[in-house]
Amino acid sequence: MGLFTGVKKVGSRIVDVRVDRWMSIGVIKDSFEKTSSLISDMVVPAKAQRKESFQEALIRLGLTEQDLIQRKKEFFRLVVVYTIIGLTIVMYGIYMAVNQHFAAGLISICLSLFAFGQAFRFHFWLFQIQHRKLGCTVSEWLNSKVTGEESPEASAPSPKPYNQKTIDNQKTKQTNQIQDKTKKQSNID
Repeated sequence: MGLFTGVKKVGSRIVDVRVDRWMSIGVIKDSFEKTSSLISDMVVPAKAQRKESFQEALIRLGLTEQDLIQRKKEFFRLVVVYTIIGLTIVMYGIYMAVNQHFAAGLISICLSLFAFGQAFRFHFWLFQIQHRKLGCTVSEWLNSKVTGEESPEASAPSPKPYNQKTIDNQKTKQTNQIQDKTKKQSNID
């Protein structure tokens, strides 16, 4: 028996028969756990840190109606750009697949999914600004209507965009009101 035990010790040093060590099972487990946590972080949305209405968020961020109008324009442009990029990549992917380059076609389709994801993101933000409600759901976005608890601003008609003429009119109204107040005070004295 002593001979076989000695051979086993020497043989295990030359050829490691412990599969868990030469396959690095520990590293594979760690890699799988990290990958699954990354995927769950991407799929499961984070909880909102604060509960606030659209108007409270505007005040907290210091945004004006002109800023909102500018953001709407920016988001619409980004939606259009990412949609065009996505469609172009899809056409290229189809072209590559038709020409027997399946790997390039598959990669192109994956890249187009990224572009469409960005288009969705900006369109969803645009939807929230248009409906003046934070925390809209994807089903509300798909149905193009806001349900549930709405802020009073959402049901009110959206304000008209400011242009220089309306700003000047507001300034003249304010100036006239101030002049009227000073006249009344001077008449009282």
